[in-house]
Amino acid sequence: MPNRRFKLYFAWNWVAENSAKLGVLEHRYPTLFEFRREIWPHYEHNAAQADQGVLGFMEHVVLSDFQHFRDVIRDATGNDVEVVHRYVDKLIPLTEELLDSTDTLIVVSLDHSCTSQLPTAAEIAAVNKFLSRTEACLIVSPHHDIGTIGSDVESQEVEHRHHSDQLVPAAQDIGGYARCLLEAIGVPVRNRFGLNPATTPEGSPESIIVAPLDDLGVLADVSTFNAHPHLPHLEIRPGAKGKVRVLAKQPINPLAAPHPFSRINTHFDALLWAPPDGERRGQTVICDATLWSAAFGGLASLETLWRNLARM
Repeated sequence: MPNRRFKLYFAWNWVAENSAKLGVLEHRYPTLFEFRREIWPHYEHNAAQADQGVLGFMEHVVLSDFQHFRDVIRDATGNDVEVVHRYVDKLIPLTEELLDSTDTLIVVSLDHSCTSQLPTAAEIAAVNKFLSRTEACLIVSPHHDIGTIGSDVESQEVEHRHHSDQLVPAAQDIGGYARCLLEAIGVPVRNRFGLNPATTPEGSPESIIVAPLDDLGVLADVSTFNAHPHLPHLEIRPGAKGKVRVLAKQPINPLAAPHPFSRINTHFDALLWAPPDGERRGQTVICDATLWSAAFGGLASLETLWRNLARM
């Protein structure tokens, strides 16, 4: 479909995220100050002029990483990618009116679950109506769920040693809105863990395994995703069996410290597709939120993925 209209819907609450108590490490984003100190000297260009709290990190680090995706989609479709935040100074829910002007909706579920961002009944109805259109595409993108295998420190240390990102606390569950939305539309999928992906000796992401089930063609000529240090396994829940296909698996870093999942698996499910089913005539894709970011490598292949989606 030419000239597809994309929307990025960030399902977070800026007020709740920015109000996280800094004395509590778990389930919050780092402040911009913490981020700068950890990666110094790589983020010092005018950084001190920005808000040094959590809001500064969200605005100047997370959101800026999505700009390249927006540029690629604009070039491919001729349309700007509209960005909508669920809550900044007021609630902006998903509505029929908002979705009527949308062909591809990407729900970027970077909300910490403790902020309780859950779709309302009206939002679920609006999304179901959106998916009744044959040309519609819903992409739901949670992130990782780290430190919830066990609440004991020993289990959390095992996970932390595996991904080894010092900016990530012992427990961080991101993507509650995505999980609830997927459950509500009948394709329950859970984002599990924060797995360290395999990379080449040069630090680029290793090749993904693409299943021969990609009737959509979204992975045509796509060979890699990215090398974000902690990515989720997208677990198909019992209620979605037979409704959801695994289109891509990504290899786990064999040199990383052991993780309970990596002890019995060499790859994790990285991109899923729920084909049309009954009244759900549109397409539903599930993947990690960082696939829309330009910050973690594999950019040439990601650009191909983005253009494939623009041509759907």
